[in-house]
Amino acid sequence: MFARLAREFGDPTVWFKSIEPDAQRYYLANFGMAAEFAFPAAGKEEDYVASMHKWPPTSGADAVAYRSDVAAWAGTTERWSCWGERESSLCVLRISGPDRLRKELVLLPDDYVPLVSLKGALRDIASKEIAVADFEWFAQQMQRSYAVRA
Repeated sequence: MFARLAREFGDPTVWFKSIEPDAQRYYLANFGMAAEFAFPAAGKEEDYVASMHKWPPTSGADAVAYRSDVAAWAGTTERWSCWGERESSLCVLRISGPDRLRKELVLLPDDYVPLVSLKGALRDIASKEIAVADFEWFAQQMQRSYAVRA
């Protein structure tokens, strides 16, 4: 998905950063390098996978693919960015571009998971999956953070 976004917007590079654990305080302090990577948009998927699953080389258990609970990706043109949180299985994708992208992009091509707007997710998905008392709190947090209404 990130390679497709990079191609669409002409990004030569895709940036990744571990947010939790902190790229600087945790990774730099423990492994001598921050968990911040720049991937060539036209690069090989294997190189991306190797960096995500095999870095830091001294501790496979701390690889960002397994250890990063919150992470972010962005293109160098700043026309798209993505933030993901493992615990809540939440992924927020911001696209400043053609509406067709919002309809065409899928998270997992084999499973066809379509992207939905935050407003649509609150209205159609979250309201049915989260207990009423919890949904009210969740919706308030989303409305405060992202200025959307359920």
